[in-house]
Amino acid sequence: MLLLLLALPVLYYFCLLFGVVCLFACLLVCLCCSCFVWFVCLLLLLLLLLLLLLLLLLLLLLVLLVFLLLLWLLLLLLVLLVFLLLLLLLSLLLLLLWCCCCRCCCCYCCRRCCCCCCYCCYSVVVFAVILLLVLLLLLSLLFLLLCFVFFVVIDAGAVVLLFVFVGSCFSCFCLFVVVFMLVLLL
Repeated sequence: MLLLLLALPVLYYFCLLFGVVCLFACLLVCLCCSCFVWFVCLLLLLLLLLLLLLLLLLLLLLVLLVFLLLLWLLLLLLVLLVFLLLLLLLSLLLLLLWCCCCRCCCCYCCRRCCCCCCYCCYSVVVFAVILLLVLLLLLSLLFLLLCFVFFVVIDAGAVVLLFVFVGSCFSCFCLFVVVFMLVLLL
């Protein structure tokens, strides 16, 4: 796609050079024939063709930019979907561990009955939180890679807004994890 975007100006200038060569050829023919009317008609036709070619190239460039923007939005939605799925899985995991470890019932991880939170469940919770934070770190690195790729293609302002949005979501999620761990400890 980037090669096609870079090839558009080259194609345009090649067509412009071809049009100039045709113009000089028509000029030589018309000067040899001493027919000024034919020269004016061919010149207008050539200008019209160049104008149509320019409009066609601009339309193609607009379509490519819209396609890249839609692709960028699609990747953003996919990454946000993965982020929400990870958040949902963590919530379900913590809820399951809370229900099985911090009630007067049998702990599945200890395989014994207790009426308080057992330490092995705490280790599982801590391991799950660390694992999810590592996954979020990898996801943020993927975000940075995507932002770096699309920083070259699309507007830099949209990438800055994306950084702010992702940073806000990640901060809120970390705050949620800390509050939930404090609730578990209490």
